[in-house]
Amino acid sequence: MVALSRKSLARMLHLRFLAPTVAVALGTFLFSSGLAETKASADQSLLQIEAVGPRLASMPSLVASVARAAAKDGVPHIPDVQPALQAAAASAFNPEAMNHDISAALAKTAGTDVETSALAKAAQALIKARTSTVAQTDEASGIPSTPRQTEGHDPQGGERVGQLVEAMASPELAAETAFTEQVMYAALEILTNSTTQQLAALPLSDLQAQTRTTLETLRARNTNEKPVAKDVAQAQEKNRLAAALATLAPEDLGTLSTFYASEDGKAKRDALVAAYRKAADKANIKLLNAYLQQLVTQSKAKAEPQRN
Repeated sequence: MVALSRKSLARMLHLRFLAPTVAVALGTFLFSSGLAETKASADQSLLQIEAVGPRLASMPSLVASVARAAAKDGVPHIPDVQPALQAAAASAFNPEAMNHDISAALAKTAGTDVETSALAKAAQALIKARTSTVAQTDEASGIPSTPRQTEGHDPQGGERVGQLVEAMASPELAAETAFTEQVMYAALEILTNSTTQQLAALPLSDLQAQTRTTLETLRARNTNEKPVAKDVAQAQEKNRLAAALATLAPEDLGTLSTFYASEDGKAKRDALVAAYRKAADKANIKLLNAYLQQLVTQSKAKAEPQRN
């Protein structure tokens, strides 16, 4: 029985990726904060505007679509390892805990001069707009249909939409979802260049030592990403976001523009992206460690009868 070297394991985990154009529609989910209040705070409204709750809740369900993409690409052993990855994802991603950490980070930033009731109203309007535009999405391309113009007379509407698309966190959060999918895809590829006997012979400590390196390598990669490239995910989210924003009433669009253009709004937006990424990285490390541990356990269980 030959043990895998760390170099071999790294090669297994860092295989080349090619991304198909797969849309991940998040606008159909409604987010409710774990910190129930009669009046929504600016932080709660920001979490709703950026669809943080739905994104976190969707993480475990990504395994099925990633497994389908991997199987289509010819990755072997998918039926054997998918249940382990699904179980690892369910244990690694705790939406409530992740949301709590992100909310705590936002709470450390300064408040905003934007009226909280106006921001809450704009958040609810955007939730409805996201749901509506997702329903109109061309499923073949993942690109929303041409949005109708903003209601009322707002000559600055188009310009505001464009500025908001670039200012909001949603495109970066969509890229984080794509990154998690890449982590899952890499996990499914582990048995591509190894046997279960080789995996069983490798110390668990050596497997776990590779998880952080794997995340760093995948995050730095910007070409040949599977199953969804981060820049593709960003571009698709910008299209969906523009379609939704274009349907908002002028006052709601104005409220969002004022918030994201303010220094406090920019600080909260940046804090959100940083906290979301930190929470996602922590969960992705847990995902890989739990998955690898399950594979080692399963591999040793299969190899045991052969030694008897």
